[in-house]
This record gives sequence, structure tokens and C-alpha cells, in this order.
Amino acid sequence: MSQPVPIYRREVYSTIISQYFKQGAYHDAIEAFTEGLAQWPDLESYDRCVIWMRIGNCAAELQDITRFRDAFDHYVDQLQATAVAQPEQLGTNRHDPQNLLQQAIHLYQQHLTLTEFIAAVTAHASTLADINWFGAERALESIRLSLFTLRTDLHYDHAHALAKRYLKLTDAWEQQAVAGIGAIYNLLADLEYLRGGEEGEQEALVWLERSLEHDATDRFALHQRRFLQERRVVQDQIRRFNHDTNTAIGSLNSALQQIILQQSQLPAPLIETVEQMRGDLQRIQQVNRLVQNQQPRYHTFNLIEQLRRWLAPQQQVLQIVWQISDDTIEIESDSGYLAIAFSNLIQNVVDAYQRRAIDPNHRPLTLAVHSDTDRIRIDLIDAAGGIDSKLRPRIFEPYVSSKGVQKETGLGLYQARHVIEDLLDGELKLATEQPPQGAHFVVELPRN
Repeated sequence: MSQPVPIYRREVYSTIISQYFKQGAYHDAIEAFTEGLAQWPDLESYDRCVIWMRIGNCAAELQDITRFRDAFDHYVDQLQATAVAQPEQLGTNRHDPQNLLQQAIHLYQQHLTLTEFIAAVTAHASTLADINWFGAERALESIRLSLFTLRTDLHYDHAHALAKRYLKLTDAWEQQAVAGIGAIYNLLADLEYLRGGEEGEQEALVWLERSLEHDATDRFALHQRRFLQERRVVQDQIRRFNHDTNTAIGSLNSALQQIILQQSQLPAPLIETVEQMRGDLQRIQQVNRLVQNQQPRYHTFNLIEQLRRWLAPQQQVLQIVWQISDDTIEIESDSGYLAIAFSNLIQNVVDAYQRRAIDPNHRPLTLAVHSDTDRIRIDLIDAAGGIDSKLRPRIFEPYVSSKGVQKETGLGLYQARHVIEDLLDGELKLATEQPPQGAHFVVELPRN
């Protein structure tokens, strides 16, 4: 009896590959392969295995989960039959089942819920692991390779869940010594750290310890553990500093209130000093709130009165030009946080004038305030030389400054924008049209 012609030598198979599969005509390729399965009853299990793999490849390209699952199941059935009856045909090349499993992981990640994704991948990996020719170690390797692709593509939740399932499978299949398991511990540490917060960092340390139990010389795990431990020490120091600062501010505030109660008995120069101390202490309190990332404390106040108060200390070094149509504009916001933002913006103007040695009598700062029912707009316009056009796109980024390294600056505008936009739902931007020899900033705030 003549031997069946292998699938790779059949002209019709080569035609389907060249005319449909390689040209991206996957629907046509699936139809042709399916017809071939019916028309070639003499195909051996290995050849059927090849065709079902191709159908699976096409279904994955088409994002057709139903057809892919069907093809995968048929592929595994034929692979098992070949491994039993004709193992010599399989040889040592195990890339095809690995690639198909990786295609499954990529496809399911896009279309299934996280629970469905883990269940489907586990089922496929288990069926392949049960085939002696392929085995558990190679099934795990396929998952491991896909895990790092998921991490690189920022699919953190899927990578995290699949990495934990990977470890469960190593236990279930008694593959605890499988190559690369330390990399999975490190990956989980990385993913936990990316979750953020103290809990995430604590979990990251747990996984790093497991990695070092597996390999005490793992350089990544050693470096990351040291980084996280040092970070926790710094965070503890910051918490201690915040506690001590709050205590000190409270004591100073109480002492200052006692002095204010006796204000009538103080000489005029000392009263002025006490008022300055009170203002300085209030600024320290607001900065301390910001550093501790406290939520805004909203209250209603007269914005124009506050702007005049914030600008008062700079009246000796700036010529302030007010353009205000209404002195009674009220806003519901956090006056303490707004004080920080405007202080940074105003100090930025003062520094620019001083850096260019401009005469204090020729340092205008125009403040134009306009309001409607929902929004308030404040324009700040100076004549202090302007901002280099190369810096403008990045001017609100941290550590970006035109002041030079000796000033140790670059956070003022970043902090102002953080307060106005991230905390108070407003907007801080450079005006589209800039004055020829100055800078024009725009602040927009919700009225309530």
C-alpha cells in the first residue's frame, strides 16, 4: 500500500499558503483548509495537526475566539494522536504548540474578562502539558514568554493574574525547579510596585524575598530590595518629620494667639512684627498641607481681596497694574492652596526682573480679572524679558527653568500648575500670544 502524501508536499496546500495565508486572506484560507480536511480522508494525524494549527493562526489574526478555540482543541487532539502513533514525525521542534499557546494568550487578553482569560489559558496549557512529547516544562515556558510581553504592553492586571497562576501550575505539575521561576518572582515584585502605595511596596518586598530564596545572587532582586527598603526608611522619616512639624506648628500657633490677645499692650513696631509672623506661619501651614497631599478645604471668599493680600509683600519691587471690573468677585475654593500657586507665579516674575537687573521702578505686573457665571480668568502679564520659545512647551515640567543651575529652581511653575489643575480643577497655561518682551500666564478657575 502506498504511503499518503505529506501535507507539505501537496500542491493544493502550498497554493492555500501562498495565495491566501501569506496574503492575509484569512477567511478564504480557513474555508480552503476546512474543505481540505473533508476532501483528504487519507491525511495522517500529523498532517491534520498542521492544518488545524493553520486554521488557529488564521482565527487569531481575525480575532475570532470561537473558531480559534475550536481549532486549538482539534489541534491538541491530533497532536496527542501523533505523539502516540507517530512520535517520529514530531521530531524535536516544539515551536508550533508554543506559538499557538502564545497566540491564545494574546487573543484572550484582548477579548475575555480576567477570570475567563485565566481559565482559558490554564485549560489550554494543561492539555498541552498532558502530552508527553511537549510536557509541563514547555507549557510553562510558553506562559513565561507571554508574561513579559503582557508586562511590556502594560497589561499589568493580566500579567499579575497569569504570573500567580503560573506559580500555582509549577506546584501542581511539580515543576518548582523550572528554569526562569526567579524571573517570575521578580516580575510579580515589579507589578506589585507599579500598583503603588505602601501595600504594593510591601508585597513587592515579599516577592523579592522569594526570588532571593530561589537565587541569593539575583542582581535584580538584590537591587530592588535595597531600593524599596531605603525608600521605606525615607517614607518613615517623612512621616516622623510631618508629625513633628504639625506639633511645632500647633505650639507656635498657640503661642502667637496668646500674644495677639495682648496686642493692645504692645508697641506699634512689635504689632507689625506679630502680623508678619502670623502671615509667615499661615504660609508654612499651607505648604505643610500641600506636602502632605491633603485634600483642598473649600470655602467662599472674595478673590480680589485675597489677590491684593498676596501681592502686598511685592509692592516695593513691582508696579502692579490692576484691571478689574468688579471688586466683589467671590469664589468657592481653597484660599491657602491658591496662595501657594499665586505666590509661585508672582515670585517667578520678581526673579525674572531681578535676574535681568531691571530697575525696580520699571517692573510692571498687570493683573486682569474677568468672570462669568461659571469661571474666573486671571491674566498675569509682565515685561521681564519673556520665556525662551524652546522652553515654552515644557515650562510646567519639574526642574525646567530659565534661571540657571545656581538658583536651584524649576519647581515653582510645576507646583503652581499642580495646585491649580490637579487640586482645584482649574487651568494654568501660557497665553497663545506672548508679549514681545515679557510673559503672559492665564489662570482659569471654577467659581464653585
